[in-house]
Amino acid sequence: IEAMPVVYENLVIVHTLSARTYAIDRTTQKVVWEFTAPAAHLSTIAGAELYGDVLYVDGGDEQIHALRARDGSVIWNAPFPTQATRDLLVTQRRIIFSNGGELIVLDRETGRTVAITTQPQTTDPLFSSAAAFSNGLVFITVAGAAWCFDEP
Repeated sequence: IEAMPVVYENLVIVHTLSARTYAIDRTTQKVVWEFTAPAAHLSTIAGAELYGDVLYVDGGDEQIHALRARDGSVIWNAPFPTQATRDLLVTQRRIIFSNGGELIVLDRETGRTVAITTQPQTTDPLFSSAAAFSNGLVFITVAGAAWCFDEP
């Protein structure tokens, strides 16, 4: 486990390199639920991200999964190319993450792809950090620079 845990009510939720997600009861230290995508075949360093009572994870199966944090049940799955190479950014409207050379933007409610883009004006298309968000703007570091844009 390389990503930081997420705390939801009495659960500590961890997401592993092998794309398994576990919710552990903080009191009993027992696994309450586990999620592993049936077609998982990629490792992922992206951690689980919580927004409200919904958890978002890279399933290691070329899909982002929205799960109910309480029980791990699947709300939706959204396909994207390969695996997330940095943590997911979850805002009120969007999920934003990189797969290395592309930045992917999904609708948070449905998982629908809003945009897939590469960084502008470069021959080295590497998104080198997770994205950050403030006042309607997305910030992300790229190869040799930083990029800021309005949330799509």
